[in-house]
Order: sequence, then C-alpha cells, then structure tokens
Amino acid sequence: MTRMAIAALALASLVGGCRLGPEVQTYMPANTPAGVELTVPVGEESVTGELLSVRDTELILVIHQPDPDSAGLPRLARVLAPRAWSPKQMERHRLLSRYPQGVSSQLEARLAAAYEMESIPWLP
Repeated sequence: MTRMAIAALALASLVGGCRLGPEVQTYMPANTPAGVELTVPVGEESVTGELLSVRDTELILVIHQPDPDSAGLPRLARVLAPRAWSPKQMERHRLLSRYPQGVSSQLEARLAAAYEMESIPWLP
C-alpha cells in the first residue's frame, strides 16, 4: 500500500468514528429513571406527568401536576392524545414512553393495583 492509501484509510477511520445525533449524556430520557414527562391538555386545563404508554389516540400518564392529592385527580390516568399530534409525533412519543411495546391487560391491572385503583380511569 502506498502512503496515500494508508493516509486515506486512517482519515476514513477517524471520520467514521465520529458520532452524530444525541448522546446518552445529553439525552434526558436516558439519564433519569423516570420516562418522558409531558404536558397534555385535558378540557380547559392541562396535566403534566410521566408518559407510560401510547395507544391509537390514548396516553397513559402518571400525573405529577397539578398535584393529584390536592386537585382530586387520580395518580394514574388515561387521556386523549392531543389532536394536533401527527402519526409521526405519536410514534415518536410511543418510542419515548416507559412501555414502548404497549401495556397488556395484565400489566395494566398490575399498574392500577400498584396505585390502589381497580382500573385506570379516563380524565374528562
């Protein structure tokens, strides 16, 4: 091999080793034990919580704000996904949720039981 070919291979290996896109250190969902937190409109108000699951038009959240105890809200609830979300946005949020594979009926029952509920209620 000529020196030029060796130099080209060395340069290619250096450039190929560069990373593009988010890194674990700067990607929020990868740095905390909680999943993605988002704010979703519910009627005239909005709720903020950890996104557990995304279904066709439904989100399952662990409610953080407003404080469920003082606002009379359940800690775990279903809400309608925002109408403004495109299918691409729904898919992105599904992948960022705690359960991107979805929540089976057995897991749903276990989650409800963990929050001392019979089932996961809908927020109006």
